[in-house]
Amino acid sequence: MPFVSIPVICMAAVTFYVSFVHFLLYTRRRHHPEDLSFAILCLTMACYDAFSAGAYAASNVAEGFQWQKAQVATLSLIGAAYTWFATDYARHRRKFVRNAAVVFFTVSAFLVLFVRENLFWRVSEPAVKRLGPFLGIRITYHEVAPGLFTEFLGVMGFLVFVYVFSLVAGVARKDRLRSLPLFLSALIFCAGLVNDALVHSGLLRNFYIIEYAYMAIVVLMAHILSNDVVESAALKEAFQSSERKYRSLVDNSLVGIFIAQQGQIRFCNQQFARVFDCADEKTARLHPVEAFMPSDDDTEPSHWIYEDFELPQRFERRGRTLSGRVIDLEVLTTPIVFESKPAVQGSILNITVRKTAEALLQRNLSEKNILLKEIHHRVKNNLQIIISLLNLSSARLSDSEIQRALEDSNQRIRTMAMIHERLYQSEDFERIDFREYTVTLVSDLIVSHHSGNRISPRFDLRVGILSLDLAIPCGLILNELVTNAVKHAFPDERSGFIAVRFTEDKGGDYILEVSDDGVGMPGPPDAEGADSLGMKLVHVLTQQIEGQLEFRNAGGLTATVTFPKPGA
Repeated sequence: MPFVSIPVICMAAVTFYVSFVHFLLYTRRRHHPEDLSFAILCLTMACYDAFSAGAYAASNVAEGFQWQKAQVATLSLIGAAYTWFATDYARHRRKFVRNAAVVFFTVSAFLVLFVRENLFWRVSEPAVKRLGPFLGIRITYHEVAPGLFTEFLGVMGFLVFVYVFSLVAGVARKDRLRSLPLFLSALIFCAGLVNDALVHSGLLRNFYIIEYAYMAIVVLMAHILSNDVVESAALKEAFQSSERKYRSLVDNSLVGIFIAQQGQIRFCNQQFARVFDCADEKTARLHPVEAFMPSDDDTEPSHWIYEDFELPQRFERRGRTLSGRVIDLEVLTTPIVFESKPAVQGSILNITVRKTAEALLQRNLSEKNILLKEIHHRVKNNLQIIISLLNLSSARLSDSEIQRALEDSNQRIRTMAMIHERLYQSEDFERIDFREYTVTLVSDLIVSHHSGNRISPRFDLRVGILSLDLAIPCGLILNELVTNAVKHAFPDERSGFIAVRFTEDKGGDYILEVSDDGVGMPGPPDAEGADSLGMKLVHVLTQQIEGQLEFRNAGGLTATVTFPKPGA
């Protein structure tokens, strides 16, 4: 073997090795098709280097012609493999040009290898060429003249570069850096073929680089793809790290997480298995959703199990563990796509303890309501007994002044009794509707003093609900003011009206006002000098609710109590 064959044999061995490595890479990461096409490209280039070593050693035209056919056929296969690899590396989706080129160059390889017609080879025209000296080495090629079709293969090879350059130009701007090695490899490949054409045409006799150009392509692209392998490994490690974090979060979640598809559990975490007394997640996945969350009857919704909804849903339902325990669950579900098919992702929370506590709390609350209702009922009854006792005592007395005092006390007690009566008849034992209470109280007071139709009530009530702590003093104040108006504002059977207004001013304070169109009073009473028990009581109650009392004596008497709104 000539010395000049040793470098190309070494390059062939290296290229075979690179081809083998990328075949292995492709078997491990199938989602990188450029590994396979680059392995095939390296294999064809290694074959060309091996055939070149044989051509260097040929001593006659017949022997050289056999190596020449192998070389040209391999060049055609290199064109097919390079087109394939460039398409994969550029991630070009349209494969028509690639497929057409692969078919054409593959068929052409077999034609130039096995057909000896003048269209392919002019066997009768030897073409012995000598190169050198190159680094002190002379090389002699024993060949024959190529035919028209074989020359046409060179033109088709040039079109391969046009296709590769168009791929590089069509790559998105953000991927231009990745496509640069492909562009450089195409330039090297093109330079090698131009050099080969010049040598075989006799225009260049001392410089031949095509085998070395192929080796440069192999080294360049192998280096780039190796970086891709490292990057892919880094991405895989990052993905695995992310997967471990995700799995840790899911498995240690206090909420049961599951994915259901067509009513079957496809995925679940450890908490889901614990909620339903399963040994592990695998055991839970052996059962359908209905086994854990069965429908009690046909009216209970279960369509969410079969992805038959669009929006996320949140609801409560009963569940059953594998051991037969019935538990209460809070379920949140949403539709997703799992393994390219519709599915349901859900989370569950065991709320049995909470529901039990809520039931106990509701029962205690119900018992408390019954107790409060009974208390208010008994207070009202006791107040009625007191009223009856005062009435009996009044009937046995002859002193009219004492009788009037007892009647006034009776009315005050009746005012408080009415509040308790409304409380035990209501569902709310802490507040009453003061508007309804005011209308009833004022109407009863007018009737109880035998005023008939002489005095008519008028109401402007904009404040409705009052608490018990505020309703009782306001009711007593209202009782005293209205009673005072009924007794003193309309002497000698005069007619008129008593107006009650209960509103809220802009500052947030309540205003309770009682006015009449009666005779008025000689002067406004004050708390210090008033002998009337009723007026003293009004002043005391006004102070109790932190209010202010004001009288206006014009066109009748107007009493106004202004006090702060609770919580304001």
